[in-house]
Amino acid sequence: MLVAGTFAADYGRNRVVLRLLERNGYDVRLAHFPLWGTSRHTLLDTSKWRLARRALTVYPRLFAAVLFGPRADVVLVLYPGQLDVPVVKLAALLRRAPVVFDVFILLHETAVADRRLRAERSATARLLALADRLACRCADVVLADTPADAEYFSRTTGVVRERMRVLWVGGQADL
Repeated sequence: MLVAGTFAADYGRNRVVLRLLERNGYDVRLAHFPLWGTSRHTLLDTSKWRLARRALTVYPRLFAAVLFGPRADVVLVLYPGQLDVPVVKLAALLRRAPVVFDVFILLHETAVADRRLRAERSATARLLALADRLACRCADVVLADTPADAEYFSRTTGVVRERMRVLWVGGQADL
């Protein structure tokens, strides 16, 4: 299994998923290209040019790692992977590998509905909703942390519920 993307390696959900895979005997390879840094929550208020320049170096490397690395039976994209999934999907299609996306939280929900960092009708809100929809539609399987979230993600993104799976949130057990 290949875990690919710009995901937050220090995020609790991601650590739990990776540990779960390893404990269950999966051969997990990482193609991790940090992009967001530790200030993910302030990205909406910072210069997008610097981030765009960095993305222009990271995403070709991510694409190449999925396309030219050892073949994986499955490619998993962890949170936040909304911008990663389309890139990973294109490379995975060429390798004939399915893509699983652990959406965990929609970007639009976080920035607009919960934190109210942008107005509902703003261009940023529309772009975040588009990123959420596109990522979920590109993935072959979308993971949610509860059945209620799977239903919500299905309604919000237009992905049929049958493509959603539930991977329950777990506490981190450092055993």
